[in-house]
Amino acid sequence: MPIRTQLLMAFVGVTLLALVIFGMVAYWLLPDAVRSQEASMLKGLSQRVGARLRAPLARGDVDGAALSRLRERLVGPDTFIVLLDSRQRVLGSSQLTATDDDQAVHPERILAAVQALPSDAKTDQGVLDFARRQYAWARSPIPGSSDVVTLLHPLSLDYMRFGSTLWMRLLATALFVMWVAVWAALLLSSIIARRLNEKNAALSYQAHHDGLTGLPNRGMLNEHLNELTVRARQNGQTVGLFVMDLNRFKEINDTLGHPFGDQLLKMVGMRVRGILRENDLIARLGGDEFAVVLPGAGRKDAVSCAMRIVHVLERAFSIDGLNLHIKTSLGIAIYPEDGDAADLLIQHADTAMYKAKKSGADYRFYDSADDPYSVRRLTLTSDLRTAIERDQLLLHYQPKIHLASGQVSGVEALVRWQHPEHGFMPPDEFIPLAEQTGLIGALTDWVLNEAIRQCGVWGREGRDLRVAVNLSAHSLKNPHLPADIAGMLDAWGVAPQRLVLEITESAMMEDHELAADIVHRLDQMGIAIAIDDFGTGFSSLAYLQRLPVHEIKIDKSFVIGMDGAENESNAVIVRSIVDLAHNIGCKVVAEGVENDAVLGRLRAFGVDIAQGYHFSRPLAVEALVHWLASSGRSNAEEYESTSPPLISAISRA
Repeated sequence: MPIRTQLLMAFVGVTLLALVIFGMVAYWLLPDAVRSQEASMLKGLSQRVGARLRAPLARGDVDGAALSRLRERLVGPDTFIVLLDSRQRVLGSSQLTATDDDQAVHPERILAAVQALPSDAKTDQGVLDFARRQYAWARSPIPGSSDVVTLLHPLSLDYMRFGSTLWMRLLATALFVMWVAVWAALLLSSIIARRLNEKNAALSYQAHHDGLTGLPNRGMLNEHLNELTVRARQNGQTVGLFVMDLNRFKEINDTLGHPFGDQLLKMVGMRVRGILRENDLIARLGGDEFAVVLPGAGRKDAVSCAMRIVHVLERAFSIDGLNLHIKTSLGIAIYPEDGDAADLLIQHADTAMYKAKKSGADYRFYDSADDPYSVRRLTLTSDLRTAIERDQLLLHYQPKIHLASGQVSGVEALVRWQHPEHGFMPPDEFIPLAEQTGLIGALTDWVLNEAIRQCGVWGREGRDLRVAVNLSAHSLKNPHLPADIAGMLDAWGVAPQRLVLEITESAMMEDHELAADIVHRLDQMGIAIAIDDFGTGFSSLAYLQRLPVHEIKIDKSFVIGMDGAENESNAVIVRSIVDLAHNIGCKVVAEGVENDAVLGRLRAFGVDIAQGYHFSRPLAVEALVHWLASSGRSNAEEYESTSPPLISAISRA
């Protein structure tokens, strides 16, 4: 064999060997590069998720649903979020649903594998291998907590295609020289890098943009706001932030379907984007909520932009041949007067938006007085809890007068709070606070127990006063209420007939079946039931006929000013309620009586009982006893008592 041929064959052999070795190295290193790239990317996302979980975790407001929502907003539907404590126990995870895909891994196996990961701080990312799937993972601690959050993302198998291509090139270029192999390797590396960069860019876009509208999402909004507030702080500028909600969007979704609603959201985003400046930003926060950022905008600029948004959205949206008109509610917060951080601005703008929606206004600026989460309201909530637990509240009692006999038929217990710092707190301020914060149940229990205790004291003193107590809608959802009241009556030695429970129409309608069951059980105990604020609700009269109601209290808005000619319609309503109540066997109580003229008309209409400032304002126990001694005496027997009138004010009326 000629030496030239031998040299050529040797050269070709060396070339093929080099190509095979290089190809094998590249083939085996490629999956590791893919895994490392995705794990590193997940590390950054896990740090962002951990930062977002800090506040909800401190409030104890983290569960699977919350993690699933966070996943949709920050990292996308293919990424799993798992929350672990310092002992590697699972505190919660986003929803992990096994599919019919043969590559799916059962969620329980994933959670078990996450718990088995090394807990040392040095090992914070890597790859989990299963029989049918691989997952890149990354872990980050939650600031201010010993808990950690772990993110998992299924690895793409694109590198298999690259490997196949590599082997094809090795076979096709087996006869070329070494420099061909080098250039082929460089080309292959370039392709791999480009593919990885494209995938990284796609994941980054997914993490910062809404999947439906393509608008920036909450995560990108936070980053953008943070950057703007830093620059605004340095330059002494302002930043305007809108949070925008579409009114009655749920009704549109339920009536026309989610595809229709999705199309509407896309059109809303495009239409608002079209009227904004180039440097303004619109983002979708989730659902039908959007946010608009206006760099350099003050209150005047914000109002102008808000009105443009309102007007542009008032034009009909044409979808699938349907013309749809919608309205929006906007909440506005201005940096720095309404907050000096992105999260705080978003929270305050959201608060203002809900206030605008509730009031029916197109827009509303943030006002700390409207904020249920302001520092003052949080402090008042803590103080109210302490006042209930330490028995620092007090009850005042307003007399109720039986008009036919002129006798005191009973009193209504009304709670009062003398705050050590803020002074006298009106019930209209702290009772809604109790309802919003879940303290209304404890407050109602305190009022019931104190009123029944005082009723027992009066009974032992020879004063047979019936005591009326208002029940909240929350109380009518408590199946243990009758047993609790029975225990209080027994403890203080009070007959059930001395207690009247006042409930509103709206409270009865929230859960009518449960409320009706509780009312029937209270009636069987001998406790009287009164419907309070009658005439302001929308309950069915058929319900009243089926409930054991003993009294109907006409709302004071119909009674006050009934003597005026311009309010004759109020008198007609009162007369109708009296006739209705008597026809179904109920007595009628009128509250808000403030003068002789109104009292005379109520007596003429046949009202049974009246209360109001014309007789007495709500009084403390000592003042009530003095008033009874000077104006008459108590008698809680049947209203048809033949005893002579004892209240001089009634006799003079």
